[in-house]
Amino acid sequence: MEDLTPLDVASRLRAQLEASGLVDLVGGLQVLEQGLSEIARGLDLVASELLAAEAADVPLYLAVRDLERCPHTARLHGLLSDLLTMDVPEELLPWARRLVASGAAPDAPEVRRALTHWAVRAPGPKLRMLAQLALFEAVVFNQRLLLLASDVRLDVVPGQGRTVEEIADLEVLRATTLPEYGDDLLDLEDPLPVLVAKAFEQLGLQVEELREELVWATAPVREAVETRRELLDILERLPPADAVLLHNEGGLGAEVFEVEDLRHLHPGLLGGLSRDAIYQRARRARTKARRVAAEALHLRAGVSLADLLLADIRGVQP
Repeated sequence: MEDLTPLDVASRLRAQLEASGLVDLVGGLQVLEQGLSEIARGLDLVASELLAAEAADVPLYLAVRDLERCPHTARLHGLLSDLLTMDVPEELLPWARRLVASGAAPDAPEVRRALTHWAVRAPGPKLRMLAQLALFEAVVFNQRLLLLASDVRLDVVPGQGRTVEEIADLEVLRATTLPEYGDDLLDLEDPLPVLVAKAFEQLGLQVEELREELVWATAPVREAVETRRELLDILERLPPADAVLLHNEGGLGAEVFEVEDLRHLHPGLLGGLSRDAIYQRARRARTKARRVAAEALHLRAGVSLADLLLADIRGVQP
């Protein structure tokens, strides 16, 4: 089968965006073209950062969170992560519902095969690196959606085992460094489901290992885990931006970030807020969290992309 060129993929993406009705929502074709040009310039910076990280032996799963070495990459990764849980703007909600209901574009397998081909055999380093990042983000996205669907929290036991980023990075690394595996993938019409399935296997092992650890954990450890689980449950019932701020503030993550860094790591949720606005929001979020804990409230009012995708899978209306 003949592989697509990057120009082919860009043209198909543009056509799909036009057909989806997004062009009218964003203000016309000229606005869309301008936005796509800005994305192209940003991706060139991302590719340069990742190549430098690769030369310094920094793995992809760390590079996507490295604000000092890879600021554009970290911002892109943060935005893609935020898109899954942030509220879809009201004016875009009908469009998002239609998009989810219509499923993947007919030529999506062909595009994903082209990305895999570039990741494994790209003629140029920047194209190779961007293709690897695309596969990595696709695998991360699917893992996060699966965890939401199964109500499993990997971070209930902090600092133990691999993150979804590490699992995705390992699978992409195997595909791009093991010739036989890469060749097998390129024999498929759509390699992505295989990459995702392999990552799911590793994710399942990760979940089982955590459960096994809890079985043999001491009573104080189990009590600490249950307290953490309750805190995470409270955060799930808050608006996503509030949850991110309190997750960071409470030291629930592996790292605690400064406000400016947190804003760049979550541009979808916090990027439009000033430093002072973030501090004010964090203060209000603490009050909301106390109310949620005391009154068993659910303060999430909007609909996220995850809500739409999970509702579509389950055949219900979000």
